[in-house]
Amino acid sequence: MRRLDVLLTIDVETWPRNWKQPLANFQEDHERCVWGRTPHGEYGLDWQLQVLARHGLRGVFFVEPLFAGAVGMEPLQRMVAAIIAANQEVQLHLHSEWLPWQHQPLLAEGRQGGRLHHFTQTEQRQLMDVGRSLLAECGANKIVAFRAGSFGANQDTLLAATQAGLSFDSSDNLCYRGGNCLIEETVDWQGSTTAAGVVEMPVTCFMDRPGHWRPLQVTACSLSEMRAMLEQAWQQGWQRVVLLSHSFECLNRQRSRPDPVVVNRFLGLCEFLEQEKDRFRTIGFDQLADQVWSATTLQPLQSNLLRTFNRHLQQLFRSCWVDGGLGRG
Repeated sequence: MRRLDVLLTIDVETWPRNWKQPLANFQEDHERCVWGRTPHGEYGLDWQLQVLARHGLRGVFFVEPLFAGAVGMEPLQRMVAAIIAANQEVQLHLHSEWLPWQHQPLLAEGRQGGRLHHFTQTEQRQLMDVGRSLLAECGANKIVAFRAGSFGANQDTLLAATQAGLSFDSSDNLCYRGGNCLIEETVDWQGSTTAAGVVEMPVTCFMDRPGHWRPLQVTACSLSEMRAMLEQAWQQGWQRVVLLSHSFECLNRQRSRPDPVVVNRFLGLCEFLEQEKDRFRTIGFDQLADQVWSATTLQPLQSNLLRTFNRHLQQLFRSCWVDGGLGRG
């Protein structure tokens, strides 16, 4: 039976509560963002790795390494070691917000910027080289794919990735186009196409109502929507989809306790992918190296208004109970 390739991608990053003083509470912020550590349990990287292992699934972990230039290598080494020990895949993720806090400037004249597209092609290549070196120092030597932080990429990002020797980019997200994401419209949102020398693997998006796009992301979609869009992609003959999550997505907005809605979504997604292994295959970028890439014409994935309405009810519950006063721990 034909199987749909599923890239279950998880961005692993430290996100300070206060970027004006990101090092003031670094250890606490890092434990919550990466490891999901709260007084009510841990629902971050280790937990995600355990869930994937329990269901026999493959994940892709886009690890952000630039923070190590501000705080030292030990936290990054711990992250990479956990992923490698679980036989999962490490790929490169960059958040240029960390540049002002480096012990040694990474770019000429201490250049800074909140998105990669604020930098020249040469500067983006330099940052990718630094990121790969940091990951390699931690034992991650098979870096073939890249994702820009906050999807803040442009065409220069794709050219820089090619020059850096990367084979894949996953910085394109239709829901961010024209804002953070400045990748040109000529890059095909529907599938995997060669752009500027790399294979672009956009985050899969779908229409949740006429004319409105939604990313196939754990915190942004209900379990019903994720299952339905995977089913629809398989039925329409898609070759692959790219799902998105983060190391901290299973926590509430304050990162003070687990978010039961998102926890159940992640668990349900993994259970579904295990149960339907005859139709869906979770893979890493390292398994795509020998494939032939060409543009394809695909029908957009479309949900329905009932699923959209049900998700809005879930999000309302999350906002009022999990993130609101009743959900604070």
